[in-house]
Amino acid sequence: MALAKGLQDALWSLGGAPFEHRSDSLSAAFRNLDRNARDDLTCRYNTLCAYYRMEPPRNNPGIAHEDGVIESVHGHLKRAVEDALLLRASRDFADLVQYRRFIDEIVSRHNTSRAKLIDAERAKLNKLPDRRTEKYEATVVRVTSSSGFTLRKVFYSVPSRLVGQRLRVRLYDAVSASSSARRRG
Repeated sequence: MALAKGLQDALWSLGGAPFEHRSDSLSAAFRNLDRNARDDLTCRYNTLCAYYRMEPPRNNPGIAHEDGVIESVHGHLKRAVEDALLLRASRDFADLVQYRRFIDEIVSRHNTSRAKLIDAERAKLNKLPDRRTEKYEATVVRVTSSSGFTLRKVFYSVPSRLVGQRLRVRLYDAVSASSSARRRG
């Protein structure tokens, strides 16, 4: 969900999608997952790329120069965040929304010097679809005889009439869900 949200935020901020979204082999993300979970994540990533009409090639594991350009930019951004935190004199934030706003300001300043390059690339981007993809992850769980189910190592209780039933559960990003609830209310 974090990758989908971040990628979509970037695409909508740019106003288009590139023809290709290259990633690494994602081995760190998959390290502690079983085969079904890895396949599910791969399928969801490929579906997201297809939705935006982007090819999803991956860098080859062990070929360092393929990651070099991305890693270099990432390193510069990490240093900019560290410098901003030092200038701020505190790493404490009231909530995640405030922290994300802080990061967005740094990224925006970081991209200002690249505005002409970004504008040149923007002209070559694919048109965005009419809307973003769903803001949740759906999964199916089975209610156990103890009148509950476990999802991501957390046990949830449900009414006993649901024992033996399969439920479709939607997992929302906590910050996105609470932010939209505040906007509605």
